[in-house]
Amino acid sequence: MKNNLAKLYLLTLVLLLFSFRVGAVENLTKRLEIVMKMQPKMAIKELYPLINKYIIDAPLDRIISNKDQLITALEDSEIPHKQAYIYEIEANSAKNLLQLSKAKFYAQKGLEEPKILEDQLIRLLILLANVETSLENYVVAIENYKIIENVLARQKRNQYRKQLIVNHIGLADVYLKIGLYKKSLNTLKEGVELAKDEDLPDINNLLYNKIAIVYFYLRKPKLLEYYTNKALEKNAIDDEVTFHRLMYMKLLLKNDSAAIDEIRKVISSPKDDDELMSGYHLAQAYTEFNMPEKAKKFILIMLGTGDLKKLPFLSSKLNKLLIDVYLKESNVDSAMYYYKKTIEQLTQYTEKQSSTENISNILKYRDIKNRYDMAEENLEVRKNYLFLSLIIGFMSILALFLLYRAALAKKRFNKLTYERLNNEIAHINSHDVRKHLSNILGIINVIQLSNSKTSTYAEMEDVLLESVESLDTSIKNIAAKIDHTKSK
Repeated sequence: MKNNLAKLYLLTLVLLLFSFRVGAVENLTKRLEIVMKMQPKMAIKELYPLINKYIIDAPLDRIISNKDQLITALEDSEIPHKQAYIYEIEANSAKNLLQLSKAKFYAQKGLEEPKILEDQLIRLLILLANVETSLENYVVAIENYKIIENVLARQKRNQYRKQLIVNHIGLADVYLKIGLYKKSLNTLKEGVELAKDEDLPDINNLLYNKIAIVYFYLRKPKLLEYYTNKALEKNAIDDEVTFHRLMYMKLLLKNDSAAIDEIRKVISSPKDDDELMSGYHLAQAYTEFNMPEKAKKFILIMLGTGDLKKLPFLSSKLNKLLIDVYLKESNVDSAMYYYKKTIEQLTQYTEKQSSTENISNILKYRDIKNRYDMAEENLEVRKNYLFLSLIIGFMSILALFLLYRAALAKKRFNKLTYERLNNEIAHINSHDVRKHLSNILGIINVIQLSNSKTSTYAEMEDVLLESVESLDTSIKNIAAKIDHTKSK
């Protein structure tokens, strides 16, 4: 009897799950049919909520099919600049599937599309900065968020206040990931000040959630509790991910193994906005609560998932957990193996910080390209007037001469424009100072993560001195170039 009831219960669950998925597909199909019949301007306004619901907040097993359906509908539509929306959909779906390099590629492709709307430009810039954070390009991510802040500050429309606060949250997240907790806290409090006079309950609750997380890292349970209550107050939007995340953080500070179940609830939700942090905390919990086999198994799964194996900083932290597990088991050989891997990964991380460019290149390129396109349009208008003058018979010989001159002018204009483009982009790509600063930061990170800071510093002292001297030389060279320019 019990077996039959169990089978019936299981069958009911399967049918419910199947009907839910079919219902979700039918719902997307119907909504797409309605949206694609609208006027293009109205359709654009309705498109992003669909991307948000069926890609960003969708269960992992639905993302690919939803993405294909959205892209197919867009390709058959009359929506202007639809290729930019296709790239945005591809970037968001790749990010959720932890295909981070692919997400970065599509976000950059979207930004290269001409004449995209300001709202989409800002969304893509923030998405790219967020992906750079996940890819551990932290120096670049900080620069990107600062650039986005300047772009948003120039906007006169008040509607960009929300994006400015979201940008502060992203910047605070980078500071959190590199251990600058006080700086992260100050950035979030600036966001709270920006939101103070705005009717943005969801943003306020998100800010309090992030502040609570910072206090978890600072190991201040009372302040964690205070901001948890503010983030989850009765008027807040129902968010079970926030609830379970802050709950497991409180339990971890109390050294309570019930935190593991709460972390699993966060990881199982499609709305988890920081899968890497959740995964690391689960691995950390397994280690701290003496579950070595589960810890090793889960860490190895993480190290082999998606683009995670390409993230040296996260990999070094996971390997440090493996070292702790093997040392508890008195397995010195395995601990030494992962110690060496940790050193290698931190070296890779240091080199990585100086090898990636920020979005100033993209923005500068867009500005130059827009000016060039405008000049091309002006030339096209002039050519049309010239062609009209030929049709009505105004001095054929003079018209041919003018056409010849116009062709020469256009050729020279193209040459000058591309020379200027190359010069400006070559100037933008000059990152000697940042490269040396990144090297110094990386050396400091290696020293901080080392078990023996004194010996590690002794080993790295010459390299650190060399980096400082190189930085000094670069600054002197820049000053010399500036003086030389002024003297001309």
